[in-house]
Amino acid sequence: MAVDELALRLGVAIRKWRRARNMTMQQLAAVAGVSQPFLSQIERGQARPSMGSLDRIALGISPAEPAA
Repeated sequence: MAVDELALRLGVAIRKWRRARNMTMQQLAAVAGVSQPFLSQIERGQARPSMGSLDRIALGISPAEPAA
């Protein structure tokens, strides 16, 4: 199985932002309107979110806030 480098980098970035805001996966998933298992797959680079899902996730992790 080939590693999807872009999906992996995206997942790492999402996890970093989520943790910098002290949010659980459940909290971010609820805010973004996605399931927690799907968010987990995204964070591990095992799934690529649609642009709509990515937009909703981004609203939960405002880029205006610096990462830790």
